[in-house]
Parts: sequence; structure tokens; C-alpha cells
Amino acid sequence: MNVLFAGGGTGGHLFPAVAVIEALRETAPEARPLFVLGGSRGASLLERYGIAWRSIPVRGMPRGGAARMPLFALRLVAGTVASLALTARLRPAAVLAMGGYASTPVAFAARLLGRPVFAAEQNAVAGVATRWNARFARRLFLGYEGALSGAPRGCALETTGIPVRREILRGDRARALDRWGLDGDRRTVLVLGGSQGARGLNRLVIGALRLWGREGEGAQVLFQTGEADWETVRDSCGRIAPLVRPHPFLDEMGDAYAAADLVICRAGASTLAEINAVGLPAVLVPFPAATDRHQSKNALHLARSGAAIAREEEEWTPEALLVAVQGLLENEKLRSEMANRSRALGRPDAAERIAARLTEAMGKGKRRARTDVGEAGARAGTGDE
Repeated sequence: MNVLFAGGGTGGHLFPAVAVIEALRETAPEARPLFVLGGSRGASLLERYGIAWRSIPVRGMPRGGAARMPLFALRLVAGTVASLALTARLRPAAVLAMGGYASTPVAFAARLLGRPVFAAEQNAVAGVATRWNARFARRLFLGYEGALSGAPRGCALETTGIPVRREILRGDRARALDRWGLDGDRRTVLVLGGSQGARGLNRLVIGALRLWGREGEGAQVLFQTGEADWETVRDSCGRIAPLVRPHPFLDEMGDAYAAADLVICRAGASTLAEINAVGLPAVLVPFPAATDRHQSKNALHLARSGAAIAREEEEWTPEALLVAVQGLLENEKLRSEMANRSRALGRPDAAERIAARLTEAMGKGKRRARTDVGEAGARAGTGDE
């Protein structure tokens, strides 16, 4: 039975979908998941997890004035037509719109063709696409309580938390030390700029590392830099190279979290969900250009809960970042309290809860299909048209 997922090509949409698909493969092995993208961004990640994908000709809302709106509208129409054709051909038992520009045409098409539509919102405040998707969905899964103040008629709200991949919960510290050549006697700071890197965050951390002493206060840094900044980080940290392990991308994130005592990162919803699931204190630098500043709102939620220290990128300096990190490294009691508060925010069963709703819809789809087949047989037997 086909199950459609739709969303943007970023990790914030893809990783939670992967987590739900992992759970769905256990609860409903007959399900055939397919992810619908707007373009090919994110396709390689889906292929890594053995998930089929298709592309529709739609792009995000343009920035730069009304001049680009006609092209956006044309692409939206084309994406909707493509979604209608795909949905009519596959007749999915359920559709889950993960948010992002590619999800709304699919959700609209599925609703128009009478297929069960669900939607998910990972951020602390619902985005534009999710607010539209809720109009077509029977249920909206929220990562944070209150992310949407009120749902459209016919759409139920359910706070499930944000789905987290199984590998995140299965990390091994000893394996991580061996994999990345880390010192087991040192505390480990994990720096995550996201899978594509984050230049502003990377520059901030490099500045702080340049102020670090050669001994690094008894700590070491595992640094995911992104491809573009890897050589810059490597060369900039040459003076304390044994204490800084820069890598363009960390494949085994569960092991990376298992090795970490503290995380420095952006405030994407998926990353924060992983940090909460494993229970780690964090220093957060929200991406300033995020739509509707949703990363700032995500970060504020953790900071108010006592699980993180958060400031806007323009408010951080290398000196301030170093002081914050050193303060946490030197205060084991505070780190432990923040870790406990982080863990209390985690919802490691989110994927299973969402998968259960999809499985329920699939079950109803099976019964409907059997009824349709039975009625068709009866008509054939009686000569009815």
C-alpha cells in the first residue's frame, strides 16, 4: 500500500520523515513509502535510507519582490497538476505533508482525490506551508505544544514531538572515540553547522578556538564543518590541531552524540529533537535568515526550559562563546542539570505515534478496498452496470 510523504529537501523535513518510515516499516511492512520533493535536493539522503522519491516542478516562495511571483504561480500550478497525476496513479492509503513548499500541492491533490491527509510541523511556530496543509489534513502532528494557535475545522491537533531516527538513539561512545580518534579522558564539544555547514556559526567557533589555550581546558572538539568550510577550519585550527577534529560531514550522528558532553549548533527543529532525545546541554546560535525566524523561536523554547544557552548570531562574539563554553565545561553540575532538562523535552516515541496513525488509516483503506472489490463482484454477478 502506497504512503506518500512530501516536503522540502532539507534535513528538517527529511530526517523526521525517515524516522516515521523506519517505524512504519516495522508496524506496517506492506507499506510502500514514496517521498515527493520539489527538485532533487535531498534525494541522495533518501536513497541512503532506501526510500524511493519523485520530483514535482515547484519551487519555494521567491524573495525579491512581485516581479518573480508570476513564475512562482506557474510553477505552483504545474506542481499541483503533477501532484494530482501522481496521487491519482498511486492512490495512496495515506499522505503525510512534512512542511515546505513541495508539501502543499501534494496535500491539496490528495484531499481533492479523497485520500487521507496528515500534516506535521517540526518548529515551535507553524510555517506558511503547514498552515495551508492543515486546511487539507484530518490531523496535524506538532513538535511543540502551541505551535499552531488553532486548527481549521476538521483538523485535529496532536502534540507528538519530533520524530528521531533510530540511529540517533543507538550511539556508542567507545565506537565514536575509535572512529574519530578522540581522547577518552577529555570532555568533548560537538559542533554542528548542519549537513551543509553554516558559515556564520563556523566563523564564530573558529574565532573562539583561536583564543583557546594549547591544552584546551581539558576538552576536545568534534567539528562538522560542511564541505565548503572544511579546509578553512582545518587550516585555522592548526595550532591546536590535536584537540580539534574537523570533518565535512559526520555520518554516524548517534555515535557523535554519544561522545559529546556539550553541543554547539544552529536551532533547526530536527537537530534540537535529536539533542533532546539523547539528553545533551547545548549552546545555540539560530540561523538569522530562517523563515519567520523560526530557529530563534525553537532556541527560545529550549533556553526557557533550562536546556540550552541561546543568543542571536549578532549577539555572539568569539570571546562570549568561549566564556559560555568554558563555563559549562567547568561546571559538571550545571551540565548535568541542563542535560536532564533537555532529556525531559525529548519525545523518542514520536515516530511510532505518527506511524500508528498512518497504519490506522491504511487499515481503513484496506477495508474500503475490500468493500469496493466485493461490490464490484456483486454487480458482475447480477448483471448490474
